[in-house]
Amino acid sequence: METMRLLFITSKFARFINDPQPPFVYDLAVELVGLGHEVHVVAPHDQGSKKRELMNGINVYRFQYFLPASLQRLSYGPGIPANINRSIFAQFQMPFFATAEIGLARKISRQVNPDVVHAHWGFPQGLAARYTKKPYVVTFYGGETFLARRFRMIGILSGIVSHSCRSFALSTGLRDIMHEFGVKGNVEIMPLGVDTLKFKPKADGFGEIKDRFKGDMIVLCVARLVEKKGINYLIEAFERVLKKVPDSRLLIIGTGPMEAYLRRLASNLGDRVVFCGEIPHSELPKYYAAADLFVLPSIIDKTGDRETQGVVYLEAMASRVPVIGTNTGGIPDVIRDGVGVMVDEKDSVVLASEISRLLIDGKLRKSMGEKAFKHVLGSFSWKKIAERYVDAYRSCLK
Repeated sequence: METMRLLFITSKFARFINDPQPPFVYDLAVELVGLGHEVHVVAPHDQGSKKRELMNGINVYRFQYFLPASLQRLSYGPGIPANINRSIFAQFQMPFFATAEIGLARKISRQVNPDVVHAHWGFPQGLAARYTKKPYVVTFYGGETFLARRFRMIGILSGIVSHSCRSFALSTGLRDIMHEFGVKGNVEIMPLGVDTLKFKPKADGFGEIKDRFKGDMIVLCVARLVEKKGINYLIEAFERVLKKVPDSRLLIIGTGPMEAYLRRLASNLGDRVVFCGEIPHSELPKYYAAADLFVLPSIIDKTGDRETQGVVYLEAMASRVPVIGTNTGGIPDVIRDGVGVMVDEKDSVVLASEISRLLIDGKLRKSMGEKAFKHVLGSFSWKKIAERYVDAYRSCLK
């Protein structure tokens, strides 16, 4: 099989090994390098990260979009949409970000002469891909679609789709949203994958977590603490759960702008709710493997934003842990065929009932966890997703 030279243009990328930021673009790049392809990545700089480095065989080039570096506010943290929503200064940096990324993408494209460019995020990454004048594919993650509607740039997204070789959305739910908002052109479905060698049953160190909460049933939630994750409904539900399953404990991993509010909401539940803060991605597998149940009751927030896929469900399922989610956005693409439970959003009463049912019924938990595990191995491993992308890249060269 002939080696391809690929150029990724992305809105965020691992700043260092074991960066706690979501690693999906990094994971895909690692898998493609493992398949024998050459991968170059143009990504935003962050204070303390290197402008140029070789990371696990991936050539990384980072653009600084504001001076000094300590004042860069747009990328990383909770993500570009959340940063823009909470900071006028982040909004002010948007044109500098787009200009810097387009400039570096064109420069690196001229230097390495890629066979195919892959834009991760429709804007401005898709625009940067167009300016390279190379065949390109674009993956839409969701946040850019809501921002495009807010800033009246849907026409730009349509142009990016129409000029691409292939365009992908993470889920049918996201594709439906794109079409509802007026994005024109053919958009296919390509989900994010999960590292099934890292996230697995009985991952290294899981016994340490079990021992720390010895005797308790562990309900796990991994999420940024922002409105669309619906963590307030989970805490409200868990108060009800404790009346039926008093030896249960809720672990919440993640940080975000709603943390102080959520801590106040959970204050009357004492040590039954544990805020673990941000944990390095390399440490997450042992928490999943130690959990009896994973729950993330995402909602459609006041801006219309919602879960476009939900990789954390896949990480739990790969760990053979049953999951509960909500029937919103792209979640039904992940939790289907009896591999988990879905409830309506914002219904803490029904959510509490389903959490209690699964905690009490060990046989059901085991059966559902096993089905989830097989489902992920069959459809969502990064190896399978990378192979599908390789086919897409090759189709651009015919």
